Amino acid sequence: MAFIASFLLFILFFTNVENVKSSIRDSFKFCVNSLIPSIFIFMVISLFFLYSSVFSGVFNILPKGFFNKIGICRKYFATVLLCSLCGFVGGPKIICEDYKQNHVNEQDFSNAIILS
Repeated sequence: MAFIASFLLFILFFTNVENVKSSIRDSFKFCVNSLIPSIFIFMVISLFFLYSSVFSGVFNILPKGFFNKIGICRKYFATVLLCSLCGFVGGPKIICEDYKQNHVNEQDFSNAIILS
């Protein structure tokens, strides 16, 4: 059944080449004109804040029980929060780099990656 469906899609793809070509062209135009410019700004800003560690001491006023409830260590909270707001892969990248350098607790590392 899957073979027949894939064969029919293959036939439809080559019988409607102009429609497929225009759809691909429109998708690339959308990415270049609107998606990439909007994503790039947030990615640069979030990576700037994360590499400069601006938020490193801000969350020290929160009680320790707060971090236990959400399942993340205090060290990665700013990274997870900022990447949740921006929605990009800068946070997991920074968490992985920190894990390679400092070898923190593996449970905290995996929770931070999952949450970010």
